[in-house]
Amino acid sequence: MYQFQESLPKLPLPKLSDTCDRYIEMVTPLLSETELERTKAAVREFQQGSGVELQQQLEMVDRSTTTNYLQQFKEETYLEMRSSQLNMRTTGVASPVLTTSKYPFTQIVAIIIFKTLQFHLKIKYRELEPDRDVFRGNKPPLCMAQYDNLFGTARIPGIRCDSFQRAKNSEHIVVMRRDTFYTLKLLPGDKLPTVEALAQQINWIVENTHKGEPPVGVLTALPRERWVTVRSYLTNLDAENARSLELLDSALFVVCLDEITPPDLETLARTAFTGDGGRNRWFDKPIRLVFNSEGQFAVTIEHSNVDGYPVARLINEVNRELESLEQSLTTSSSIELEPPQQLWWKLDQTLLEEVAQALTDAESLSEQIQMGIGIFNEFGSDFIHQHGLSADAVFLLSLQIAYTRLHSKLPTGAWQAVHNRSFRYGRHDYALVITPESVELIQAFTEGASDEVRYESLKRAVNARFSRVFDAKNGQGVVMHLYALYSLSRHKGSGVPDIFQDKTFEEFILDPSFSASTLSNKMGVEILCPSPYRDYGIGYVIDRNKIGFTVTSKHLQPEKFISLLKQCLLEVGELISKNSKLNGDLNQLSRQETYNTITAKSSLSAEIQQFSFWT
Repeated sequence: MYQFQESLPKLPLPKLSDTCDRYIEMVTPLLSETELERTKAAVREFQQGSGVELQQQLEMVDRSTTTNYLQQFKEETYLEMRSSQLNMRTTGVASPVLTTSKYPFTQIVAIIIFKTLQFHLKIKYRELEPDRDVFRGNKPPLCMAQYDNLFGTARIPGIRCDSFQRAKNSEHIVVMRRDTFYTLKLLPGDKLPTVEALAQQINWIVENTHKGEPPVGVLTALPRERWVTVRSYLTNLDAENARSLELLDSALFVVCLDEITPPDLETLARTAFTGDGGRNRWFDKPIRLVFNSEGQFAVTIEHSNVDGYPVARLINEVNRELESLEQSLTTSSSIELEPPQQLWWKLDQTLLEEVAQALTDAESLSEQIQMGIGIFNEFGSDFIHQHGLSADAVFLLSLQIAYTRLHSKLPTGAWQAVHNRSFRYGRHDYALVITPESVELIQAFTEGASDEVRYESLKRAVNARFSRVFDAKNGQGVVMHLYALYSLSRHKGSGVPDIFQDKTFEEFILDPSFSASTLSNKMGVEILCPSPYRDYGIGYVIDRNKIGFTVTSKHLQPEKFISLLKQCLLEVGELISKNSKLNGDLNQLSRQETYNTITAKSSLSAEIQQFSFWT
């Protein structure tokens, strides 16, 4: 698993001048002349003044650390957040695998738990094959450090900053049902139980858990400075509380058995994301396996030390290894599992009032988060790739056109998360998706330019995106470098430089309009659900013949955006097909069928026209 780790290069620290130049280049298309002059002045002053000293401090950090200059700042980005976990950058990935029509519910849960335990043991004994960057010709290895943060870890609340705790040799998991907690010791001596033995344990929990327990888990949804105070009170009130907290913190992972039967993926994703108003959840674990009554499951992530890809790899391993399901069901084992042990809580009136208030607040926050899922079935990566374009770029450009139509303005600070795990201890940076070329493309659609002009604009915009992504993947990203400099400046007594008080920095770096994240369709993930930023959070998975995407927001209705995005994908797809036809490239029946399908569906509906300022 770690065979390539030491040979991976260290994440480079960009030059201050390069980052400042790229920053100005990125924001220029989206600022008025007055705003741009103000920002340029703040950047010049920073580059010639306080920025020099801050960059020198980063260079000292870079030389003195065995990880990289960003590691501490990346962790603190999450651990310093003081709001509720429901407001934080938590991601849900949903993957319906099995159905109760084939296997009983308890057996489905047992199978997934069994496969997850296998994955944990692969990590523990360093048997997991290293990840590879499949988008590069020689498929170089990627950093595997995040996998050690998946299991037996917990986020512990603090007054000003939380901490990340790792347990040694954990052998148990925690299962939640109707807000009741059970610990299951499943790996004595790292020996796996049988699926049947696991199913018996889950069945006992389902049959013997009654409603009525106070939803203690909702306390983890409190604002962090409040939760640390309540947790301290809870711990000191009774030794049983302290023991329950210790078992939760050290558990390999948490399993949440919900009784909600969602009629669709959207309901599954939403309930996995927030719980039923914060019920039946423990938000301080890096990963939570959430099952509904139909046997569908989702994994939600606490992002402070884990990104989406390791969890997607877990789901992929679970899905892939289901081929050996019959062997898993019949494997013999000499392990005799202990019965599930309930975790007990001693609650006085003060704590009961805290739980009640936390539940009210969590329900309110959950209601604020709007979520919608779009499944675009007209084409996927196959259609786009056969025309020599990037499917990822086509989706993100369609996204920008849809946003501009709906809001009558360009998005500011629109991010795309880009991993830099080709470096040792690398995690991710962000590429700003708006480029001068994408602005030209939006204008070409707005002004009704010819197909030839729009297609040439599309190709230029696709190429411009590659440049942004290339910089971020290769350690020359702008967002995290500026954020590290900003973090250092906050702790200096000389005051925060003007560049970080500029409205441009707030809108482009601290609070973007939206952030888009993706996972490969090869990972077995059906939908990806990030938390909303200023306007939206967007997760997408591009399959060979379809595109699935999720839109979350705190104050906007995702349905209108989803409808517009589908329409824009159709229009861009029609443009791609028309260009190929004009150039004599449409000589395959499948391409013609795709073109006909797109053309037939490309007329604007009344609702779309209403929200398209340029139509």
